[in-house]
Amino acid sequence: MPNLRSPIPLYYQIATTLEGEITSGAIPENSTLPSEKELAKRFGVSLVTVRAAMRSLSDQHLIDRRPGKGTVVLATQARAVWELGWLNDLVASVTPSHLEIVSMGLTTAPSWVAQRFGIERGARVHHMDTIRFLRSEKDEPFLTTRIYHPRDIAASFQRRDFQSEATQGQWVISIVEAKCGLRIKNVRQTMSAKLADEDIASRLQIDIGMAVLEVTRDYFDGSGRLIQTGRSLYRSDRFEYVLNLSRSGQPGRDGFNELKEPSRAMAREEMPSSEPLKY
Repeated sequence: MPNLRSPIPLYYQIATTLEGEITSGAIPENSTLPSEKELAKRFGVSLVTVRAAMRSLSDQHLIDRRPGKGTVVLATQARAVWELGWLNDLVASVTPSHLEIVSMGLTTAPSWVAQRFGIERGARVHHMDTIRFLRSEKDEPFLTTRIYHPRDIAASFQRRDFQSEATQGQWVISIVEAKCGLRIKNVRQTMSAKLADEDIASRLQIDIGMAVLEVTRDYFDGSGRLIQTGRSLYRSDRFEYVLNLSRSGQPGRDGFNELKEPSRAMAREEMPSSEPLKY
C-alpha cells in the first residue's frame, strides 16, 4: 500500500510499484492490467490517482492503453531507475545478474586510489576488475567496475567467494562485509558522465563514444576506515538516476530538501544505516 505520510506523490508510489512488477516479470508482457477501479481498490486511492500513475507508466512505454481492450503490458528492456537514500537503498535495481571477474589480485594503486586510502604512491593494494551481466537470453553486460581494497581486508576473501552460485546475485560489498565480519556505516559517492573509449565499449558491448555514467563510491566502516573504493561505468541505456526533492518548511528558507523517506530517499555523501548493503 502507498505510504500516505510520505512526501512522494501517491501516483508516483503506485507507478513505481507497478513498474517493478512489470520489469521483474511478476506482471508478464502482453498481459492486461487490472481495471482502474480494481487498482484503485488495491492501493486504496482515487481513480484520479490511478490514472496519473497509468500516464506515468505510459510515458515510460511500459504499458499501452487500448480502447476496448484495456491496458496492455509492453515488452520491456531491463532498465533500472536508481534512487539512493539510506544505505539499504544503495542498490542497482536490475533483473537478476551475475558477476564475471576479469582479473583479481595485488596491483600498484592508481594515484586516486592511493590518495583515498592515504598510502604512498606505488603502494600495493588488492583490486578486482569485474563486469556484471543481466541474466537473460542475451546475457548482456550493463556494468563494469574496478574495485580496490586494503591488503589486510582482502586477505579475508578469495576469488571463489564471489563466483559461487549462492553469491552470484549478491554485490561485492555485501560479500566483503560477510567475509570480513565488518559493517559498512557510511558511503561517499560522486557521479559524472563520460564517453566510452574502445576498452569501455568492448566491455559493455556498446558503440565507441556512447555516453556512460561513471560512479566513484567509497565505503567506510564505523571507525571511519575506508574499506572499499571503486569506479563503476554503467550503460546509459540501462540506468537513470533519480533524486527526489521537497520544499523546505523551515521559516525564512524557501529552498528544497532531499527527501528523507527511507524507501524512496535522498542521495547524500554520508548515509547512516543498520541495514544490509548491495553494490
